[in-house]
Amino acid sequence: MTRNLKRISQGSLVLCLVFAVTGQPASAQPKAMDATQAWAAVIKDGLSPGPFREFLAKYPQAPQIENKKIYLRLEEKIANFQETGTKPTFEIPFETLPANWSRWKRDYPYLSVISIDSDGGMSLPSGFSGRFDNNGNYTLPTLNGSLFVFEPKTANAKWSAVGRVLFNGITIEAKGKNTLYFGMIEGHGLVHLLGSGRVTMPNGNIIELPDDEAK
Repeated sequence: MTRNLKRISQGSLVLCLVFAVTGQPASAQPKAMDATQAWAAVIKDGLSPGPFREFLAKYPQAPQIENKKIYLRLEEKIANFQETGTKPTFEIPFETLPANWSRWKRDYPYLSVISIDSDGGMSLPSGFSGRFDNNGNYTLPTLNGSLFVFEPKTANAKWSAVGRVLFNGITIEAKGKNTLYFGMIEGHGLVHLLGSGRVTMPNGNIIELPDDEAK
C-alpha cells in the first residue's frame, strides 16, 4: 500500500490511499515477506543506525534497498550530530517553524519519513505511516530521527509554496535535480543532512547547502 499526500491548497493537505497489487512467483513470496516483516520491526521503535545495518546485511535484495541505504546514512549523520555536538550547516529551530509544529510535537508525536515533491505532493515510503489530529487534519512527524525528502521534478526546483505553509516563508531550492534530505533532531529542529541546494530566508538571506558526501 502506498500512501500519497496531495497538497490541494496552501495549508490544506488531503490523504489519498492508493492500493497496488504486485504479482510475485510463489517461491519469492516467503523471502519477500520475511524482509517486509523485518523492515517493519526495524522502524517500529525508531530509526537507529544499528538495526539498519543489521537489516541491510541480512536482506541485501530487500525492496527499495537503495532508499534504505540512504536512510541509514542519514540516521548515522543524525547520531553523529548528537554525539559530537557538531553544528549543522542549516537548521530551522522549532521556534522558527509555524506554531503547528510545536502543537504536533506536543500532542501528536510520531516518527516517520515524508517525501515532498516540487509540486507540493507528499508521500510516505513503504512501511512508514502518518497521523491525523483529533480534527482529522494531517500532521507531520516531529520525533527525533524523522526524515524529510525533497524530490525535485525539474532542475533547480523550489519549494516556495510549501515553504509558506510549513516553514514560515523559508524557500528551499535544489541544485540541479539533487534530492535534498532534512532530518528532525532534538535540540536543533529541522536540519539539512544531504543534497546540495540553497535556502532563502524571509529576510532575503541565502544559505548555500553543500553536499560533500554526495559523490
